[in-house]
Amino acid sequence: MMMQLKQVFFTNGLWVVCLLFWMSPAACTPKDTGKAEVKPNESPKSFSSEKEAPAMKSKAAEQALTEGKIVDMRGLDGCKFLIELADGSRLQPINLAKEFQVDGLAIQFKASPAEGMMSICMAGPMVRIEEIKKK
Repeated sequence: MMMQLKQVFFTNGLWVVCLLFWMSPAACTPKDTGKAEVKPNESPKSFSSEKEAPAMKSKAAEQALTEGKIVDMRGLDGCKFLIELADGSRLQPINLAKEFQVDGLAIQFKASPAEGMMSICMAGPMVRIEEIKKK
């Protein structure tokens, strides 16, 4: 009799534990894949803060060219030519043409964030130049 009670309890107890786990939030919570969800008619965010890319604050600002100057940072590990803005912040262009790779050159440009890219130069966010001209 005692053996039958233990067997019934173990079998039913095991089902209860399985049922509780199945209903627990840990089993029902979706796993975080680390990817940002973008809704159909929504563009992804450019930068995490306005300080990182003041050139891209609004649609009006995106249409206007931003002033900056080219700075030769090849002496800093992993860096090349950067764009320094008026506030002292710097951007890492990934597609700066050779004709603009001149230290101290004043420029006007329009850029967008370079998504999914990495660099060992940590002087500023990486950007893709969309339009550039000498000032």
